[in-house]
Amino acid sequence: MKLFERILIGVSIASTVLSNTLSDISFKIDFNSIQKTPECQSDFDEYKQCFALFNYGSYANNFKEVCDIVYSENCQEFYEDPLIFLPNCQDSKELAQALDTSVININLSRVGAGCKTDENGILCPIANSFFNGESIAQNYNTLFESTCKSLKCKTALIDALKGELAYAKDAESLSITSGQLDNSTATLMNRFLNDLNSDKCSIGNSETKNMKNANETNDYPPISFNNTLLLLFAINLTFLFFF
Repeated sequence: MKLFERILIGVSIASTVLSNTLSDISFKIDFNSIQKTPECQSDFDEYKQCFALFNYGSYANNFKEVCDIVYSENCQEFYEDPLIFLPNCQDSKELAQALDTSVININLSRVGAGCKTDENGILCPIANSFFNGESIAQNYNTLFESTCKSLKCKTALIDALKGELAYAKDAESLSITSGQLDNSTATLMNRFLNDLNSDKCSIGNSETKNMKNANETNDYPPISFNNTLLLLFAINLTFLFFF
């Protein structure tokens, strides 16, 4: 089966797999069942590969192939404002929900962590948690200790947590969304963020040496999120931490 065909099969399953680690939020999206005009379908087909973002969890055995697609310049531009690139699909309410900013950015934050490797090119611990369906509550200490061995993996997990927290409420209001980010999980995620940013999370000497050559290792660049929402999230997090 070709990659493009697999991308659009079981997209709701992928969102569920990735959601188990951070929050209960998942998205039930079946792009094949969404009715499209011939013109809309033509636009859609042009960017079909970019929809790998919604099916990432099904590619645990060939994550690099999907990561290469998601991080391609073409798809990164598409994720900024998908409907601009689908001009003939502007009237589709179903597509508008499926491609909502909150859906895109939560998936980007999860996929971003799943694609990242440490300074030695080894998949980050958070990616293994994603693929194994382990929540951070189940795996807190182990995930924390293993993540703190790599600056790159630490940064990837921080970005994933921030993305989930920043866009959860908007995502919960959509009809395609199942589950939620409850208060206890949000508190746990904020605690994890604080621990990652504290002196508890120190990078070992061997990893520090490897970091000197980090720029020489092929890796995926950080994904940019909506700056306004992340700024508001940072202010709220600072308030909670100090008050």
